[in-house]
Amino acid sequence: MALCLINSLIARHGFVPYDQLVRYKWWYRHGYMSSTGLCFDIGSATTQSIQEFERRQIIFANEKNILFEHLDYLSDHQLLNEFNVYCSQEGVAGNGALMRLAPVPLFFHRNPKLAVQYSGISGQITHGDQKAYDSCRYFGALIVATLQGETKDNLLSNRFYDNHKDWFNDEPLHPDVQQVVEGSFKRDGGYEDGIRGKGYIVSALEAALWAFWSDEDLFEKGALAAVNLGDDTDTTAAIYGGLAGAYYGYKNLPQKWVDSVYAKTFIICLCKWMTYEAEKLSDGSIQPEPHFSRQSSIDRRDSEAHSMVERTISEENSVTTHSFPPIIISTPAIVPSIQRTAIDPKGKLGLLYDAYRDRLIVQSDIIVKDQHLYVLANTMKCFVRKGNSHENLNLLQIIDITNELRLSVELNISPGLGIAKTINYTSSIDSYTRFLYYNYLDREESLPGNANDISRSILSPMPKTQATHVVIGVNWGIEVLAILQLSPDDASKIDNVLNQIRENLTNNNTNLDMTLDEKRILNRINHTAIYSNIYELTQITNVLDLCYKIVDVRANRTRHSPLTYTLCPIRFLYPEYSEKDVTYIALEPQIIEKIEMHLLSLYCQFKILKKLLEHKSFHSSDEYLRQQFLDAQNQFSKLEKIYTKEMKKYQDCIIDVRKGKVSSNAIIRELTDNHQNGLKEAINNVITRLNNLKEKGRSFHDRKVTPNEHHSYNDRHDTKIEYQSTKEKRNGNFKYPLDTSEKKFGRNSSSFVERDTYHESVLPYTDRPLKSHSTDKLLLDDGIGTVHVSHSKSSWSPRTYPKFSSLMPTGETINILLLGEIGVGKSTFINAFANYYSFDTLDSAQFHEPVVAISSSFVMTTRDLSVPPIRVRLGMTDCNEIHNNYDHSTTQECKSYLFHMHDGAKIRFIDTPGLGDIHGQTQDHLQIQNILSFINNLSHLNAVCFLLKPNFSRFSVYESCFQRLFTFLAKIFAKILFSVLHIRFPCDSILLMEFVYLNHS
Repeated sequence: MALCLINSLIARHGFVPYDQLVRYKWWYRHGYMSSTGLCFDIGSATTQSIQEFERRQIIFANEKNILFEHLDYLSDHQLLNEFNVYCSQEGVAGNGALMRLAPVPLFFHRNPKLAVQYSGISGQITHGDQKAYDSCRYFGALIVATLQGETKDNLLSNRFYDNHKDWFNDEPLHPDVQQVVEGSFKRDGGYEDGIRGKGYIVSALEAALWAFWSDEDLFEKGALAAVNLGDDTDTTAAIYGGLAGAYYGYKNLPQKWVDSVYAKTFIICLCKWMTYEAEKLSDGSIQPEPHFSRQSSIDRRDSEAHSMVERTISEENSVTTHSFPPIIISTPAIVPSIQRTAIDPKGKLGLLYDAYRDRLIVQSDIIVKDQHLYVLANTMKCFVRKGNSHENLNLLQIIDITNELRLSVELNISPGLGIAKTINYTSSIDSYTRFLYYNYLDREESLPGNANDISRSILSPMPKTQATHVVIGVNWGIEVLAILQLSPDDASKIDNVLNQIRENLTNNNTNLDMTLDEKRILNRINHTAIYSNIYELTQITNVLDLCYKIVDVRANRTRHSPLTYTLCPIRFLYPEYSEKDVTYIALEPQIIEKIEMHLLSLYCQFKILKKLLEHKSFHSSDEYLRQQFLDAQNQFSKLEKIYTKEMKKYQDCIIDVRKGKVSSNAIIRELTDNHQNGLKEAINNVITRLNNLKEKGRSFHDRKVTPNEHHSYNDRHDTKIEYQSTKEKRNGNFKYPLDTSEKKFGRNSSSFVERDTYHESVLPYTDRPLKSHSTDKLLLDDGIGTVHVSHSKSSWSPRTYPKFSSLMPTGETINILLLGEIGVGKSTFINAFANYYSFDTLDSAQFHEPVVAISSSFVMTTRDLSVPPIRVRLGMTDCNEIHNNYDHSTTQECKSYLFHMHDGAKIRFIDTPGLGDIHGQTQDHLQIQNILSFINNLSHLNAVCFLLKPNFSRFSVYESCFQRLFTFLAKIFAKILFSVLHIRFPCDSILLMEFVYLNHS
């Protein structure tokens, strides 16, 4: 495209956007100025703009009575003024506008204002976003400043825009571009610090400037740094080369590279010719275009103010203006087309395609005649790339799956076939992961270039189907991605051999010529996964055999498979398909990027979760681990249903956008739905829980565990269940304190185990600690149940009494004793408290299993008396909670549960056995004795909470029990808060309790 731009500047003696678009179209359709004779790699934004330009040409020819064949050579000033050259959709900010830009500021550098303005317009005709316009203006200004002799420090100064504001006609830059101007690219770590050579124009600009800033005044070093960023490597390097080439000059380019440039003599000739034409402008006869304001809408671009008039050296030297007859000549319509990666190898010319769902519609009776075959010369791409554990890599993006198809595969609208099976790769990616990619384009099959000839070439009847397009071109060749996991000890040696392989494949060497040591080092690769458009390549298990097989397949064209399909809208070929029936609207690249950004993490999390459920350590002989794993599987089953439902919603929405039924904004609204955030959180919680189980599985298998060891710490005065607020700073350390009922339980001192975590998770399960080899130290791993607890506003004053050292110790712990008869719901109250403080919203709670601090059970009935009651049980089996004896208390002994608040305070609930045992007052007195013994070991008590049933009216039955409690608390009775909870509605229970309380006050 840069060569197209140079030719336009030379041939038209100036800046003519219309002619630039014509030459871009020639490149796109006929390979004009291409080293291979065809357009092999083109961005979606440029494709869309060129297709829109063709559409407008056809309309313009009909409106102005112009022969269609004359349109590409249009030079009439008035007609040029009337043609709207801004062919881009709104919001398109791809990097292609920068990649080709250098000829414009080089040509006009003697007039900085004109150079900067034309730089912006040159990008804007195919990339219509403000950021693209301003990125091109800024980049053009940098090249102009370079040619005017400014130093590198001045070029990269944070004040570059301020120092050259008049070049920009005082028009401010977009804030995103201004951030780059102010030095966002100055990051020592480069890739590790977030520099990315992405398709987004601001990212590409930032990456190229980073390479220029850090190249140590060596063009070769900067170019390699730009390429090694990965992602859109060729574009990043091209942008770098545009600026660095102007700065260092032709003579300072690496000679070995210059010698290898294709058509070097021709390019040098063009550059000299461009320099000659540019010098002819230096006398000032060309004046800048009258200033105009850029508009963001296509409608406003249609105005005359936005038409660019050809600037010539003089009117006498202008290209001759043609007169056209005032008649409309019927001409064959040029066929628009789109590209798709050929993930399904069954495609062939004339086959139908459903672009809504990105699927071939296979027909058995397709007959095609008059097809063209073009054999291409050694067109290939090969690279080796390192992995990064800190980046969520989109593997489909690495192999350049076309945008729309990539989205379809990611959302399972289209099945992941062929090379797209890469999406199924589930192993972890880290700094020892390598990607070896090879793409070899051998030949192109195509149908004739206009609609009438194409439709005549397809002899088969056209059935009424879901088809939107017809395959009119097939590129054939080889595409393969090998994902390699290296051993840390061998990584550097293997990298050297992989680079040698890359060079051999790139140079079409049939003899790989490896030493025995090199072959041995390749055999030490830990794991190899191979994906390809050719099935036989995917059956290979090591990289050396793969290389030999590629050489073998490359030499035999009958073993090649389709690489890409060129698709024509079906309505251009078959009039029975109206535009209303088969409207197809492609999603804008930035919309696809937003969708992927939101959904890729969700997809990756779900994939990780499925992988964890296959982990062999979960197949343990330990009953406890097996039960926890079964619980996690149940959670996964529920989440899978929700996940599938969410994906179906996005699938339907995207298909509707492509059909034109809804706007793309509908997808953005779905993405910002909090419902999805809750799903992500829930999946993340189960992942965390399973990782914890995996660690436990290792510990149980690494040491001997006696049958009684799991419960050897179930001392009646010591609880093992903790709750911790997780609503702290993300990525911080989380402390899990073990509740040991204060200092008087000194045999198990309170300890803290800190672990790093990257999740704000709430695990809907309480865990038990593992016993260490020493009795005075407890090990607590990060599988512990965590509960979000809100801020506490309670404040308590320290006081000292006999038996209780203070009402509020320095640890800010609030101790609350729960009392009540059997079945009143003391344990249920603690479970309810845990859940209320675990989840911020009802939506969040619905996505999770309930938090079960204490195993519990209840009976569920229906109005149908013929249906027996159903007993529901929650939580793990607990020897302290016995549910199958309804005449006795479910809770066997006292146990405390500690909740940590955000303000540092802690609340401890003491759960107690229920009163009213079938054995009468004797058993009740034993229970109250146990309760008093337990609280006697506490340093203080803040509150006693009585839970009463609504029909509780026989207070005298328990009066002696409460009498003992009140006597025990006599000296601090007035300082303790007494609370009474009852069920559903006011009743006599409150009056009875109030009467007893007043009598003891």
